[in-house]
Amino acid sequence: MNSDIETFTVDTVDPGDRIDRWQEVLSTTHVPQTVHPLGNAYPRPFRASLRRRRVDDIAVIDARSDEFRGRRTHRDISARTSNYVELTIPLHGRMAVGIDDKTIIAPGAMLLSRHDRPSQYEMLERVRLRTVLIPQAALGFAAGTLSAPPTRVFMKAEPSVRLLISHIAALQAVPTPLSGSAAAAARNAVLELLVGAVRSQVADASTTALAALRCSIECWIDTRLTAGVPDQQVTAAAAAAAHSVSVRTLHRAFADGETFGFVVRSRRIERAKRDLVGEPTATIQSIAIRWGFADASHFCRAFKGVYGETPSDYRIAASAGFSNS
Repeated sequence: MNSDIETFTVDTVDPGDRIDRWQEVLSTTHVPQTVHPLGNAYPRPFRASLRRRRVDDIAVIDARSDEFRGRRTHRDISARTSNYVELTIPLHGRMAVGIDDKTIIAPGAMLLSRHDRPSQYEMLERVRLRTVLIPQAALGFAAGTLSAPPTRVFMKAEPSVRLLISHIAALQAVPTPLSGSAAAAARNAVLELLVGAVRSQVADASTTALAALRCSIECWIDTRLTAGVPDQQVTAAAAAAAHSVSVRTLHRAFADGETFGFVVRSRRIERAKRDLVGEPTATIQSIAIRWGFADASHFCRAFKGVYGETPSDYRIAASAGFSNS
């Protein structure tokens, strides 16, 4: 099977039909699934595009999209004739995966999951993801290593993971289709590097524990902020106590990416941004106070530092159906 490249977009479809079209695209390029908007409405028409490269019997997919949520059921799984293993590499933005206990995946991490289990996920903001689909049968020789748990989180800082991600990026950057022999060699390298990364993680329990701890703490942050817990209670000390670890261990879990404080600040700004559009009559001051900012001016400086425009400018642009963010 040779290498070939396909592109998909919803931008040419009527705005009211774009989510349905995106569901068709993802069900074709990944596995059958159901897709819905995240939240009540978008400040502008939903945007999404995808580029798929087939390399022998695997596929490397780059996707960009606005927020949405997806679900794969037993019925969806039964519609497929083959089971796949999926690598998800966030390049920009965050996603949450899981049916009950959600895990936050962001740049700096990589998710390995299997398509033979029901699942749910949410794109929490505009995202850019790179995914690799691998037939589970192709990894039969490593079935014992990959069988449990059905999902694994890897940190990008791990040498074996860096090698894998770099190889996939180089493969996706080749502008022309690969010949049969080159495609097979590239495909085999992906499999070997993946198995090496998994076995390295299994052998390094401490790294695995820190990755799991970080994901759990990020979920804790999201839960507290959504529940309206005062900002002074969403601290590193409180998070460490809730997870029965020391503050030093907490900071070790965040050493390879965004700091704990940066994560909390980013989440607050993101929620305030949603309220600017979702509550058009609320004052900027009230939104700022709600999400833990000292006052409107503090919030405006933080917001502009992230999005390049003031909250007022963003709200005006969003109400007109577009925004620079």
